[in-house]
Amino acid sequence: LLGAGGASFNPAYLDNLTRLIRLAQAEGLFLLLASVDLPPNSLYAGQAEAGSSELVAAYRNSYYLTPQGVQAYRAYWSDLLAELRARAAPFEIVLGWELVAEQWYQGDAPPFSLEAGSVTAANGQRYDLSDPLQKQALAVDGMLYFTAELRAAILAQDPTALVSLGMLVPG
Repeated sequence: LLGAGGASFNPAYLDNLTRLIRLAQAEGLFLLLASVDLPPNSLYAGQAEAGSSELVAAYRNSYYLTPQGVQAYRAYWSDLLAELRARAAPFEIVLGWELVAEQWYQGDAPPFSLEAGSVTAANGQRYDLSDPLQKQALAVDGMLYFTAELRAAILAQDPTALVSLGMLVPG
């Protein structure tokens, strides 16, 4: 997916993805293109991890709940769609862009594992971690904010796009 050093998308990958989109168009198919995660060891993942702390665990929780994580995902999607647009990929046959194929939080890690303290999420709201209802609000509000921010980034590149999010059933 990424080129050397994780700094940009691999041109060969983008060319193949563009060919796939054109092939689907030629066959009269529509695509739902999904991302599984930020590319490991990429600048995007590094930026998202930079939001982690003792209050928000690295990886999934920092990806979705911190300003750094949301910004990293915005940059990832903006860059990906800009690269595809530069290759004249026919977005009109992309039924939708799925932000994350299987979204989930790490429930056994901070902030959800903490019994005290408070955390300010990417949406700017502060949540009391001693209150189970506040933790649930953090999870829901965090995902609503994440989705809205990324949807705006995608619509800037593909104004008629549908945007979705895959969810796992809570454990």
